[in-house]
Amino acid sequence: MNAAGLPAAPVRQLEGGLSFQGAEALIEEARRRQRRRWRRRAILGAGLGLLAGVIAGVSLSGGTGRQPGEAGLAPAGAPAVMPARIVVWTGTFRIEVLSSRTGRLIRTLATDVALYRGVPTLAVSAAGVVYFDDAGGGSQWVRSVSLAGGAVTTIAAGTSPAISPDGRLLAYVTGAGQACSRPCAAGPEAIVVRDLAAGTQKTWALTSALTDITSLCWSPDGRQLAFAGTTEARNGTVTVRTAQVLDTRAGGTLDRARPIPLGQAVAWAGYLTASTGVGITVGPDGVIQAGSGLVEVAVRGGQVIRRLTSLPPHGLGTGNAFDGAEHAIAVDRAGRFILIAGAGAGTGEIFRWTARMRRPVRIASGALVAVWAG
Repeated sequence: MNAAGLPAAPVRQLEGGLSFQGAEALIEEARRRQRRRWRRRAILGAGLGLLAGVIAGVSLSGGTGRQPGEAGLAPAGAPAVMPARIVVWTGTFRIEVLSSRTGRLIRTLATDVALYRGVPTLAVSAAGVVYFDDAGGGSQWVRSVSLAGGAVTTIAAGTSPAISPDGRLLAYVTGAGQACSRPCAAGPEAIVVRDLAAGTQKTWALTSALTDITSLCWSPDGRQLAFAGTTEARNGTVTVRTAQVLDTRAGGTLDRARPIPLGQAVAWAGYLTASTGVGITVGPDGVIQAGSGLVEVAVRGGQVIRRLTSLPPHGLGTGNAFDGAEHAIAVDRAGRFILIAGAGAGTGEIFRWTARMRRPVRIASGALVAVWAG
């Protein structure tokens, strides 16, 4: 008998011993997880849609080059030149190229990007190709466009693109029904690495369908992929954040990736050098709060090495406080210069920081995602 007092439906068995009721439960779990993911990632997208009519057609306002608080660009050691350009996603759903020093608009690469699906991920190769994720036809797609401008090309079904330092390997996330044009069976997320020259690819999947992969980032040598995982309880009140490193030369599943033992006080934001990364301090409830800052952490041991700088006063420009550093922090290939996406006054602000600067310097407003172009 069921809860309504009616006879329970017979349980039919599928091949391998899985019942139809069990299959339906798995599919419902995937749908529930997907709805949760889109709900988290679309918070900013919905707010930006209301603002788009107000700020449409208005160019990004830049900074004025060297500003109070900027004491120098390069840290001690080997000199490094700051990349001259950055690529941003704006509050009007455009991908644009800006001057990294003044915030001046150089060109627009794509329009109506992530118009319905929240905050996208950007990546720029050494060869000058911009990769980003976007929605279309009910699915998520990884697309590309030349930094110099031109036609947009669809690369693969998936999200969160990350390009290796030499521009040869493109990593992205797929699974859990996020890249299907028809109803999909339940399944965990996976990381795919495609060799763009050879056309081959390898896949590492999670064995649990409860973890969301975020903040995908290549190590400077192009061999390791670090990523964050966010697992949310069914009632939405408990979030467990993890960070792991995948050796892309080995096979197996993502469950074999090596954990970065950061604990719950620091959220992973990406590689800084071959042995260190950038983290964001979080509160005891796991939320990025006012007064949080950037810290340098050891990739192997997870310990905090030193505090780098404070975060923008309005907080990070991320879709949800529980998403950690996703979309909000970008380090250049030399590991010298950091971009920080701040929430701003609802339309976003982009800051840059490097060693010897007392605090981050704002270089543009009206954008919520930024990466270095070079």
